[in-house]
Amino acid sequence: MPGPTWSPVVGKLLRRHDIKRMHWANADKCRRHGGIVREQVARRSHVVLLYEPRDVEAMFRHEGRHPLRPHFEPLVAYRRSKGMTLGIGFLQGEEWYKLRCILQKVMMDPMAAVPYLEAEPRLSSQRQISSGSSTSGDE
Repeated sequence: MPGPTWSPVVGKLLRRHDIKRMHWANADKCRRHGGIVREQVARRSHVVLLYEPRDVEAMFRHEGRHPLRPHFEPLVAYRRSKGMTLGIGFLQGEEWYKLRCILQKVMMDPMAAVPYLEAEPRLSSQRQISSGSSTSGDE
């Protein structure tokens, strides 16, 4: 499985991205290594990062009712340092399931998307412009 190389000392010193830019670091990993990336986070500890929606869906469909996922400690530390709750992405087992049931009722309501529909065309246009795509279709 592809992924970045890791060095216990040099890796920490030469990190290209700090925690404030973690989203850019993940975009870079996906671009360099593909949609499934294995990353070593300690001497004998690895995480598998999934960037493709179909892979995330497959994982969720096979993990059972009360999943137990290892925490990505740097991200947990960041959320705690900012006074943020761990949220559904970091909860485990039955605690995760209870919150998921509450959120699913809200998220599956079609009316939940209405507040975001006004912003969507602007975001889509901005993405096409920034990627060099034409928004007019006159190519």
